[in-house]
Amino acid sequence: MNTHPSRAVFDRVQDPKAFVMLSPSPKILLLLLAILTFTTARPGDLSRATFVDVNVTEVGGTTHFNGYEVSGCGDPRDRTSKANYIITFLYQMKQQLEHVIADANLGTNSEHGYAAFFKSNRNIGKVVAMFEKFVHAWPIIVDADRAPLTEAQTRTPQPRFTCFDETDAKNAAFLRDCTDQPEKDQQFVLFWPGAEIMVVCPNFFTARQFPAAGRNCPELKNGKFNIGDEKLMKSLFAEMVYVLVLLYDRGIREDWTHKWDMQYAVELSSRHSLGFAENYAYYAGAVQGNCTSFPNVAGRRDELRLRQL
Repeated sequence: MNTHPSRAVFDRVQDPKAFVMLSPSPKILLLLLAILTFTTARPGDLSRATFVDVNVTEVGGTTHFNGYEVSGCGDPRDRTSKANYIITFLYQMKQQLEHVIADANLGTNSEHGYAAFFKSNRNIGKVVAMFEKFVHAWPIIVDADRAPLTEAQTRTPQPRFTCFDETDAKNAAFLRDCTDQPEKDQQFVLFWPGAEIMVVCPNFFTARQFPAAGRNCPELKNGKFNIGDEKLMKSLFAEMVYVLVLLYDRGIREDWTHKWDMQYAVELSSRHSLGFAENYAYYAGAVQGNCTSFPNVAGRRDELRLRQL
C-alpha cells in the first residue's frame, strides 16, 4: 500500500512558504459553533448528523477542532467547504473510535476480531492506547529537521489536514501523487512519517466514510480469508486509522516484503500484531462494520490465539 508521495512533494512541504497560498483571506480570532446542522447532500455517505456542543475555533486561517488542525480548506461555517466536510468526518471518526476502544477493552471476549488481529489480552493496553491517541489528537513527534518548519516551531505539533487548489499548476505534484496510482489504491491523504501534515486528496471527499453494517465484512472459506481480501480496509475510516498509526508510532513502518491482506494479518503472532498498521485498521473496520466472522475465532479459546501466545 503506497501511501507516501514523491520526494519533490516532500521538499515542497518542508518549504515554510509552500502553503501560504492555501490560507483563507479572513483572519477570525474565535469562532464558536454550538450547533451545526448538516442537510446539504455531498458525495460519499457521511450522514447529515446534527452536532451539539461542538467547539470549532479558527485562528490565523487555521481551524482547530478536537486537537486536529485544518488549514487552507475554506470557511468551516460554509457547509459546502472542504473544512466543514473534514470536521464532520473527524467528529464522526471520534465517535466510531470510542466504540472501537470499548470493544478492545473486551479483549478476546470481543466478537469483532480482537482475538484474530491482536491475539492476547496482554495487548489490550497497547491497542487501546493507540486508538486513544486518535480520539484526543495527541501531539505528533516529528523529525528534528521538521520542527523549525511547524507552525509552533516544535517537535510536538498537532496533526494537521492541509488542502490544496487542484487547479493551480503549482500543486501539480500533489495532484499527481494523489491520483497516479491504480484506481483501488488512489490516496485519500498524502503523508510523511516524521511530519505532522496530511495533504488532503480529492478522493477524500468522494470515498465511502463509514460503510453500513455488514457491507465490508470479509468472507471465510475453509476457515480462512480469501487471498488478497482487504474488504475491511475499504473505507475512509479504516484508511485514516492506518495513516494515523504510521504518523503516531514511528516504530511502525510499512512492510513491503509481504503481500498484505487480512489472512496474513491474522497469522501474525501476538507480539508482531502490534507492529503493523494494517491490524489496527482491519480491526477498526471490523468493529465499525459489526463484522463477526474471523479465522479460528469461533470461541474465546480459539486455537490460533492459544498457539501464538
